[in-house]
Amino acid sequence: MGKKIRKWNADRLICAFSLFYIFQNLVMTGLAVYSGDWVFLLSSVFGFVYVFLLMTVRKKQKKRERRMLSELESNESKLLEEEENWLSAEFCQIVGELLRELKEQNRYYQGTYAEYLALQTQINPHFLYNTLEAIRGDALCEGVETIAETTEALSTFFRYTISEPETLVPLERELDHVDNYFIIQKYRFGDRIALEQIHEDAGEEALKLMVPKLILQPIVENAIYHGLEGRGAGGKIFIKIELTDSRLLITVSDDGVGIAKEMVQKINENLANPDRIIVSEGHHGIALANVSRRIKLLFGEYYGIKLFSVEEFGTQVIYTLPKLTSLTELENI
Repeated sequence: MGKKIRKWNADRLICAFSLFYIFQNLVMTGLAVYSGDWVFLLSSVFGFVYVFLLMTVRKKQKKRERRMLSELESNESKLLEEEENWLSAEFCQIVGELLRELKEQNRYYQGTYAEYLALQTQINPHFLYNTLEAIRGDALCEGVETIAETTEALSTFFRYTISEPETLVPLERELDHVDNYFIIQKYRFGDRIALEQIHEDAGEEALKLMVPKLILQPIVENAIYHGLEGRGAGGKIFIKIELTDSRLLITVSDDGVGIAKEMVQKINENLANPDRIIVSEGHHGIALANVSRRIKLLFGEYYGIKLFSVEEFGTQVIYTLPKLTSLTELENI
């Protein structure tokens, strides 16, 4: 009772029937030959032919069934592969969306931190406004024009740095801010340093383009303290403005002492990585890293600044920025 009952399928039944029929025909053929009954003999021969045809047809049928089964298995394999590819694509899409969301959140928090560092590097006591105005008034009364001009430039410098929280400003205002800063520095260095702006074919169009606030003055400051001050005779700073079809290029260069090749390479590696934590290495390190990070956080990895320098010949900092005429265009970058 516990034995497994063997099932008889159609193939086994046909095979059993054929063997039985062949055996029966062999017996009947022998009898026909023995008795000399030719009609009976022909009937037996026809029986053999019938069995042969039956088995041939069944063989072809089984071959066709195997082929159909193979095609079915192949189609099933293709369907499974397509399903796996679809699930893989869906999974990759979900992971990609999560990574984009995380990147956006990271950019937001890093942007906030970078803005904090940008303001942290500035002196910001608001009471200085009134104090500077008082000093300027006394200087005018005494006829000391240089002190009056310097205090006015310093007051304007602080107002632009502290009191106006815009993210983007017209390039013209950034250049005016650099001019004010240079007036302050010339009070100390006198004619040892000079500033020249080169607009070439950019003209008024470039001056109206929107750029991140406070990206030029920190680099000009670096050029003075780390480039020109090291030379006894001082030197000159150039700000060059150029336009392409889709980008605004700004070059801040000096003819100062330059930077060693290994240091230039290290600085550029840091500037190209917006996710790297800013490590304080003095004002010089914070300024370059902060400007580069803020540009990349606002516009993406294809924009930023790059440093070029040759020792004893000078340094260049090249800005690559999008051509923005309004704040609304920022969403299309």
